[in-house]
Amino acid sequence: MVKETANYRVIMDWKPGLEDQPEGERFYIEPKTDKAEAMLISAAMAHNIPNFDTRNVVTKNKVRARQCLRTDFIVENLRPIFFKETIVPEEGKDSVPSPDRMEECLDLNRTEYTFED
Repeated sequence: MVKETANYRVIMDWKPGLEDQPEGERFYIEPKTDKAEAMLISAAMAHNIPNFDTRNVVTKNKVRARQCLRTDFIVENLRPIFFKETIVPEEGKDSVPSPDRMEECLDLNRTEYTFED
């Protein structure tokens, strides 16, 4: 695990089929709750990055299959993941949603992700 917030956990793992290969390294944003999972899906669509894998997420001694966002292990993805930066994607491109921005949306009781308040 490389980062954790109240509702999300960011881990490094391998893209299925590319285990133990450098090009297979990925970040996964794992939601811990149903609301967090819905917000993650909404954020991924807003950021044009619908790269989901179903993964077993452990929270409070429970294991639940959840949709987790798979992102490339590249420098461009470090700012939103680690430095709370919200990057609005250019038309036809994608960007990674910040777990911190998704937390803000959840704290505001939103059901849909927004880039700003």
